[in-house]
Amino acid sequence: MIDITADLITYLKTKSAVTAIVGSSTSARIWPDQVKEMAGGYPCLVIKRSGGGPDIGIGGKTGIANAVLEVWSFAESSAARTTLDLTVYGAIAQGNATWGTTSTTECFPTETGRDSGADYATDGSDQCLYWARTIYTVWYATDD
Repeated sequence: MIDITADLITYLKTKSAVTAIVGSSTSARIWPDQVKEMAGGYPCLVIKRSGGGPDIGIGGKTGIANAVLEVWSFAESSAARTTLDLTVYGAIAQGNATWGTTSTTECFPTETGRDSGADYATDGSDQCLYWARTIYTVWYATDD
């Protein structure tokens, strides 16, 4: 079974524009599901799968599937957050790419899938944590 979240993380670690921001190799600050505590700071990315499944036609499964992926960009400034979000967008919003073991045919943000904000410090400092969330629909080949 394809783990599209892990494959997207693998793919992003090959993109120099992304790794210039979040680090590279095993030190890259890109995680599934949540930010790892004490894991090297910001900026960083979190990838979450929040939906999708196989495409089923009248004759059964068609050999393609979709996934709804949330890509969260976190940084300590609004500018750094926006730069990271747009860099990831430039790397993945396309068709016909190979992410690890996944062959994608389309990847695009959902119609209402882009928002951003800031979480204010609770420790008395003035440092906010800025975030952006872009929700992508990805279509890919599968044997499921």
